[in-house]
Amino acid sequence: MKYYFQGDIMILYLSNKLTTFLLQKKIINSEFKELYCFGFQTMISNIIGTLLALLVALVTKKYIETLCYFVIFITFRKFCGGYHADTHLMCNTIFFITTLCTVLAISFIQDIPVAVEFLCYVFCLDVLLIFAPLQNKNKPIELKDRRKFKLYSLAFMNILFIICGIINKYFSDLYIISTTITITIFVICVHMIMGRIKETLHS
Repeated sequence: MKYYFQGDIMILYLSNKLTTFLLQKKIINSEFKELYCFGFQTMISNIIGTLLALLVALVTKKYIETLCYFVIFITFRKFCGGYHADTHLMCNTIFFITTLCTVLAISFIQDIPVAVEFLCYVFCLDVLLIFAPLQNKNKPIELKDRRKFKLYSLAFMNILFIICGIINKYFSDLYIISTTITITIFVICVHMIMGRIKETLHS
């Protein structure tokens, strides 16, 4: 049985209200009601996630690090997938905790040695080759798109690590960007491993 928390009930309520409004205005057909309702749930949850990331930036005063993390995390997850919680509240809670811990870790670590970045690259490359793209049961990926998403994930990761290399060699003053990129990709890959473990336990 799936349990809903107060936050999820509110999201469901708002999603149903918005969908009902569109139906009453005859903007959509009743046959698409469930599809639009799910879309509104996702949109509202994403807005909450964005506000939580903004909250982390305001609390920690690490605006560049948080923005860099947020953009990479959201973009990367579109292609490689990752851990998905069973409720919107849990999803946003995990995202908030992960964002806060990542930004604090970036502030604490500051500059990552090149050797450690290389080890991180090897680890992330292996994770993407083995697991990407990790599917969400609510948004299954068609077989023809899986190879494409894997290639996109690998290409995106390699571009980001190339940027890290350029920063380390020519723009050492921007080391915090390189550190943010490296830790963010590492966190995403850890999420993928967690997602696969969850998938295995529930299969």
